Amino acid sequence: LSAQVTVGRKPTEENPNAGSLTVGAGVTVRLAEGGSVAVNSALRALGTAEDPVTFTGFDGGTVGFLDYSGESVFRHAIFEHMLEGLVFYGMGETPSADTLTIEDCLFRDNVQSGMIFYGPGAGTISNSVFEDNGANGFTSSANAADEQRLVFEGCTFRNNIGTGVTADSTYGLTFRNCLMHANGASGVYVDSWRIYQSVGAADPEKYVHRFINCTIAGNVGHGIESGESNAFSAWYISSSILSGNAAGDVGAEASTVGGIVYSVVSSAEDEPLLGWESIVADPQFADPANGDFHLKS
Repeated sequence: LSAQVTVGRKPTEENPNAGSLTVGAGVTVRLAEGGSVAVNSALRALGTAEDPVTFTGFDGGTVGFLDYSGESVFRHAIFEHMLEGLVFYGMGETPSADTLTIEDCLFRDNVQSGMIFYGPGAGTISNSVFEDNGANGFTSSANAADEQRLVFEGCTFRNNIGTGVTADSTYGLTFRNCLMHANGASGVYVDSWRIYQSVGAADPEKYVHRFINCTIAGNVGHGIESGESNAFSAWYISSSILSGNAAGDVGAEASTVGGIVYSVVSSAEDEPLLGWESIVADPQFADPANGDFHLKS
């Protein structure tokens, strides 16, 4: 495709599936520079492990959609060699109307971010890899009223030129069993200032970000980082390892760290932030240079 292809119109009560597009297993969509796929409702890419759906380009084009339906799903899909891999615009009339599900997908070698999530909605991203992108692995941006919420489960963010994840005004990020490694900036960067301005200190759940059983290692910036002069992103870190991040493992003021428990950090500078059953130590990874972050026995 060498031009924008727009699918459908905004859904209505009479025709809730108007504008939706489903791409089946084994299909490859190839975009030339300036080409794009714009979908005005649900976009579904339903590949399999043996026959993934592939969206690819020549360092140009992107796949973007305005989600009015809340039913967009990507399974076993590859987004590669485009300007941006996937761009999601939440367009629901209520913040919870749009839900995006991504499972077993690969976002690699895109000129800018592997994926961008704009506006209201909730996303669940599991068992997916964001690697070798020219900006961030994953970028999200919202207004405080959007109540954007994201959960990452079993995902890997590695070798991106920018951060593994950058989130601007996303409510309470959750990372479980994730790896952020060898990114050119911080593993995770979050700025929650607009949320704090909106809800104030009375509702901290909306700007507390959770890391559970994660490994954040070898990033050029911090392991996790709050926005500049931003005391309004709070962290809760449990059963995780932060090690060898060049700018420091935790780039946040002590007052913003809700707790680092049952975890290991490698920087003595972060020792004052540690809570219950946490230590400063070398975790002794098996072979981190080759991506093996199991611990030596």
